[in-house]
Amino acid sequence: MRVDPGVWHSQSFDAGGWMQPYLHDGADTGVTEYEIGNDHIVVRFRSGRTYRYSHGRAGEVHVRRMKECARAGRGLSTYISQHVHDLHD
Repeated sequence: MRVDPGVWHSQSFDAGGWMQPYLHDGADTGVTEYEIGNDHIVVRFRSGRTYRYSHGRAGEVHVRRMKECARAGRGLSTYISQHVHDLHD
């Protein structure tokens, strides 16, 4: 597997099957899956790239809002592009 700088990778996502499908509202989205942790959210995009956003890097308020968007299936990709695009671990 090629590892790109700044991209959080783990083979356990697929093997473990613990990422949740992003059940969006039918709008076009770049997000396909997510995983919620206590202090972070991991987001997989249509490109196959996976990014981890944590309290330490993106901030607790942003991570909390991204979790809300993920659970609601609405606005996660837009929120990331507008507020935390480069603030991944």
